Amino acid sequence: MTNLQRLMNVGFMGSQGRMGKEISDLLVVRNITILGLGRADSSVSAKTPAPDLVIDFSSPEGFRESLRLAQKWNCPFLSGTTGLQKSELQPLRKASEKIPVLWAPNMSLGIAVLKKAMMALKGLQGFDFQIEEIHHRHKKDSPSGTALSLQETLSTILETKLPPPVSIRAGGIFGVHQIHAISEHEWLRFEHQALDRKVFAEGAIQAAHWLHRRSQQSNRAGLYTMDDVLNG
Repeated sequence: MTNLQRLMNVGFMGSQGRMGKEISDLLVVRNITILGLGRADSSVSAKTPAPDLVIDFSSPEGFRESLRLAQKWNCPFLSGTTGLQKSELQPLRKASEKIPVLWAPNMSLGIAVLKKAMMALKGLQGFDFQIEEIHHRHKKDSPSGTALSLQETLSTILETKLPPPVSIRAGGIFGVHQIHAISEHEWLRFEHQALDRKVFAEGAIQAAHWLHRRSQQSNRAGLYTMDDVLNG
């Protein structure tokens, strides 16, 4: 395999948000140049050189614009924006025909492991299932994108419809996600706790490097998940 160019610069939509600042700090430490793509940044023009990768942690509006720019620049697109409708995710599939694309409501590798562990619940009989999540009081989407993703994964595994996730918003909790499996005689509970917002930022950085490497290989286009990053 030939030597691959390392990630040098990124276009970043949402770099001034809570998560954006965490990710930006890690990018700076790694000597990666950041091109701000938000409204306050007026440096993006028709002559702006293409970055190695576009990162989006913003809003539905910012998501659409950053995806457009990634396609214009023909570079990989990484997004952790939540609160999106399913219809807003459809353009990802079309874009993934030409560029590497990864969208995940939660970029913790621990959540990716949790999804794999949920496969053990397949075939359980006589159990009730419930997904519960707790986030800080400032989180706008409820249920969270992660909770909805876990519900979709578990519903597919069990091949049945599940009740809506239970959502709690309180204090400054970064994120707790639980999968309950309860019968008349026993209770299984799978849980993931985020102890620091940096866990999501570190996962995003790892995903960014993985996606960039993917873009330099053959058959680079595609729609990827954190499972792909986890599997290396």
